[in-house]
Amino acid sequence: MSVVDGHFSSTPTKLALWDLREASLSAFRADEISSLVEAGARHLERRGAGAKTAVVTAGEWDEALLRVYEARALAALGEVRFRVFNDADRAREWLCDPA
Repeated sequence: MSVVDGHFSSTPTKLALWDLREASLSAFRADEISSLVEAGARHLERRGAGAKTAVVTAGEWDEALLRVYEARALAALGEVRFRVFNDADRAREWLCDPA
């Protein structure tokens, strides 16, 4: 959560791409998903309307875990759009799409 807080505290960008393809989320606990949602919520106002976050992952397990976060973030944050991808080019396309 400190990485999320650190990034958005100093750089409250509307568009964010987190590349986790080299990371392993296997030690990630379910209760940490709520902490990530809370970290995102703390920076919602600073990021502004229309903010989007794309996360790129390589493994099926990591993608499934992040889809849980995706659902919780959507429910809790509403305004910030969050999507999980397994392809960086698709993630960039989605971020750049004004829709």
